[in-house]
Amino acid sequence: MHEDLNQAIRRIDEAFGAGYAKGHPELVAALVQAAAFDRVAKAIRSHPAAGDLARKFLFAELTELTEALDELPPPGS
Repeated sequence: MHEDLNQAIRRIDEAFGAGYAKGHPELVAALVQAAAFDRVAKAIRSHPAAGDLARKFLFAELTELTEALDELPPPGS
């Protein structure tokens, strides 16, 4: 994970100038997150059984989140 962070900082600073990443941690976080998602996608493609298990888990988590959000009162009420 440290390598992803270091690479994100390096890429951002190369693109926008030295020190830019330090002033924009949200950009660093987005790039690190994208790298993590890419790694997960590669793992799913290389291990279909694990990918199927991951999809089922994510579906269950998203379903639970959606149900919890549906129980919240509307904004401003």
